Formats: sequence, C-alpha cells, structure tokens
Amino acid sequence: MPRGVCACGAPYRLPEGTEGRKAKCRRCGRVFRVPGEPLPVAPADGETRGTREAGKAPAGVPGLESREDSACPVPPPPGASAYGLGWPAGMGSGDESPVTRRSFGRDLLWSLVLFLEPANLMMLLVIWVLHALLPVLSFAGCFGAIGQVIVYGWLSSYWFKVIHEAAGGEDDLPTLELAEGVIDDVVYPLLKYLAATLLAWAPGLAVLIGVSAVRNVDPEVLLMAPTGPVLLAFAVSLFVWPMVLLVVGIGGVGAAMRVDLLSITIARTLLPYLAICGLVGGAFAVQVYGDELLAWTSGGGRPNFWLACGLGGLLQAYTGIVSMRVVGLYYHHFKKRFAWSWG
Repeated sequence: MPRGVCACGAPYRLPEGTEGRKAKCRRCGRVFRVPGEPLPVAPADGETRGTREAGKAPAGVPGLESREDSACPVPPPPGASAYGLGWPAGMGSGDESPVTRRSFGRDLLWSLVLFLEPANLMMLLVIWVLHALLPVLSFAGCFGAIGQVIVYGWLSSYWFKVIHEAAGGEDDLPTLELAEGVIDDVVYPLLKYLAATLLAWAPGLAVLIGVSAVRNVDPEVLLMAPTGPVLLAFAVSLFVWPMVLLVVGIGGVGAAMRVDLLSITIARTLLPYLAICGLVGGAFAVQVYGDELLAWTSGGGRPNFWLACGLGGLLQAYTGIVSMRVVGLYYHHFKKRFAWSWG
C-alpha cells in the first residue's frame, strides 16, 4: 500500500494502483504526488488508448485528480505565506473554480435544503446522533467527560471540513472519519476551534468582565440583563465570528491576527458578508436559545429530556452545518476581493 506525505506533514496510506498520481490532503487542501511509478492499466471497453495515456485517474479512487493538469498545484497568491494564510489547492487568487454553477444567493438557498440529497441527509443524521449524545454523556462521570471532549473534537474537525469543501465549491457534504488518529482528527481541530472562538468573542468577554468589575456585579447576572456597552461588544464579536472561522479554518490561527487584512476584506464585501452574518447569527441564536424554543413547543414547561436530546440535537446539527457551509461559500464566491489575494 503506497504511502504519501503532504507538505504540511500529514501522512497518508493510499489505495494500491495510485502510485504517481495526485492526492488531495484532507488537512490543508494541498495536492501532492503519491510516490512511485504509475502502474500500467489496460484500456477499458470503449476507452481509447490515448485517453488512458492522458493519465486520468481510475474511477472510484477517492481524492485523486486527473494527471492532465498535474504539473503543480495552484500557487498561493503573492504574500500569502508571509501572512500565514494557507491556500488550499485550486483556491488561489484569480482562479475561478470549475464547479461554480450558481450565484451567491442561490448557493445560500441551496445550503438550506442541501439535505434533500440522500448522501447529505445521511451526514445530517450522523451529526445529529453526535449532538444528541452530548447531554447523555454528561451523566457518565469522568468517562462521559472524555467522551464529550472526543465528540466536540470530532465535530470541530467536521465544521472545518465543511468550510473547506464549501470554499472549494463542493455541493456535497464531506464525510466524517477518523483517518489520521485522535491527535490530528480530534485534539488539533478542537484546539483550533476553541482558539477561533476565543479570538472572535474576546471583545464581548473583555467588556463583560470589565463592566462587571466596575459595577461589582456577577458577569452571569450582567449577561442576563446586558447594558449597552456589553450588547455592542457582543454584537462586534458576532460580526467578526464568520470571518475568524473562515480564516482559521483555511489558514490557521495565525492568519486571524491580521486584523488589517480582515477589515479590508469585510469592507470590500460588506453586503454579502452581512448576509453571512445574518445566517450565522440566526444559527447561533437557535443553538443558544434551543432550550427555550423546545419549552415553547411543549407548552411553556420543561421539555422531556429525550425530546430535548432529539430535537435539540437536530437543530444544532442542521444550523451548524448550514452556518459552516455559508462561511465557506462566502470565500468561494468573493475570494478575488480578499485583501491577502494581493499580498
């Protein structure tokens, strides 16, 4: 079984017969060459020898690209590496993805109903099960806490995969897998997601702590009845949340430190970015106030625990997938306006 290593250091074991072909890294999106000489393959029925010699990858081999354009992956735009902004293959400045078929608005609408496709519906059900498991694991003591960390890490990894696939113009949702071990597929994505969350919500948390210290009020009490400065600070945090998620998901935590570039990008794409903020903010509100919503559906009383696990998990799975996907679509459609595309 051939082995390959991406430039980012991620190791892979690939199917037999993929020697000499191209594979796409699931971690960073780069395209790398599988070591070894390509195996000779006899032409299939109805296929000319010239077509086979053109180097097309055999059907059914996941992650492989055609060798017709295998000279090298799309280079990053000038200055991208200097900013710490990783650049997934095929997503560089000036390269329109060949899978762009819809307008931005139609792609957003499709994201709301993409679960009509059986494969996407299956992934929704899988993520639903993981969300529904979280409250159940809270009753399992230390083992349950470990289980919750693993589930949160797995979900964090999946959110970044959804962003990355949507940024590349993919219609289908990525699969959920544990291919590279617990560190790469659970711990690292969880830490990256927590870092993105902390960076985005730092303004709101800082003002909340400062105002609570000045007024000598518990932060939880102030959060229940926030003042104007606290509301404004959290509104700023919610506003930058989609951009921070996108930049951390594609380029890493260091990329989110370039506030100047991120601000310029938002200014250049203000209207579509506001649309993204509205969708992500709505999804966030549903997740935060899910218990109140379930209480309203049950007549104002406390909802049944299993009903809360089921419906609450479904709401979180649906809103999470949709919000991560629209973040990726924002990059897919407007990457030419991003500040770091020009260095």
